[in-house]
Amino acid sequence: MHRTKLEARRVNPFPRDTLWLAKTSLASTTAGLAMKVGSFSHPIHVFVGLGFPYEISSVMEACQVLDEWSGSRTSIHAATSAACRSALAGKTDVESARLAFEAFALAQGILAPDALQAGDEQSDRFSVSVN
Repeated sequence: MHRTKLEARRVNPFPRDTLWLAKTSLASTTAGLAMKVGSFSHPIHVFVGLGFPYEISSVMEACQVLDEWSGSRTSIHAATSAACRSALAGKTDVESARLAFEAFALAQGILAPDALQAGDEQSDRFSVSVN
């Protein structure tokens, strides 16, 4: 039976080597911790694409919006991008990046603080309760 390169890398060459098992376990735990550390305390809602509301809940998502930004790349964009990348690198806190991204969204007119709340209120009005 032939294995692909990816399968071959996942197989422990030394079955009794507990250090290998500890390293792979630590890598998966560290990846999960990084996701939690980069999360915003409160999500930011912005309009993207054709005006659809989108929830930004982490530094990584904010960086993605900034990288895909099709508007003019002003000094506000550069400063916000730098703040987010600094938070990703662990040099500054996540809350500073969140505040910078919120200020960027407000300045660019894409901040949608009430968009998702209004949608939730409409869905609450039209929801059917089943007893």
